[in-house]
Amino acid sequence: MEKNQSQKNVSAKIWWSLALFINVILTVLVVFTKNIPGCIAVIAFGLYLSKYGDPVIFKNYNQRRKKSMKLLKK
Repeated sequence: MEKNQSQKNVSAKIWWSLALFINVILTVLVVFTKNIPGCIAVIAFGLYLSKYGDPVIFKNYNQRRKKSMKLLKK
């Protein structure tokens, strides 16, 4: 059962990483073509990625950061 959960985590991380890569490529394309509606769409997609994809992609980093922030507050 734990192996299945690990596979789900890895596949989710790969999917969100791919979505982030696609967002970066689209951002470069939209900026070079000066497409204003495309810029708005890429920004919206980036906000979606930062809200839902960040906890999956950067889970370990966020945990370490929270831990260090708690230590700094003491």
